[in-house]
Amino acid sequence: MRLAGRFRDRRTGSAVLEFALLAPIFALIAVGAYDFGNALQTSMRLERAARAGAQFALVQPSDLAGIRAAAIAAWPDLRVSEVPPPREQCRCGDETIACTASCRDGLQWTVTVTATRRITTLVLPGLTARTGTATVRVR
Repeated sequence: MRLAGRFRDRRTGSAVLEFALLAPIFALIAVGAYDFGNALQTSMRLERAARAGAQFALVQPSDLAGIRAAAIAAWPDLRVSEVPPPREQCRCGDETIACTASCRDGLQWTVTVTATRRITTLVLPGLTARTGTATVRVR
């Protein structure tokens, strides 16, 4: 009886026990915040690269290789495989037509630049694919 009473009144190990229970939770929150921040930063960089390609398209809309190169140059870390060729779309009214065709109503020519990157996350698997897209109307 005497031994049980001695341990019941001691509280020296309670702080260690509380730390052992809460430390993994705090670590998970910290790593999750890192994953989210990394995904957000990557998305912003991809958007900036796509916008750089779109700005180049305003000057030279038919130079698809130059548009792609401008997007890659905006973030030198990008690989060519992460920036697909820009997509052109031309419309005459409600109809999609070839960009070399003529249109009485005025040709609406848009160029869409996309940059995509897969990232590795530690605890948030839904944030692995990041994409930046910019669409500009050149005519």
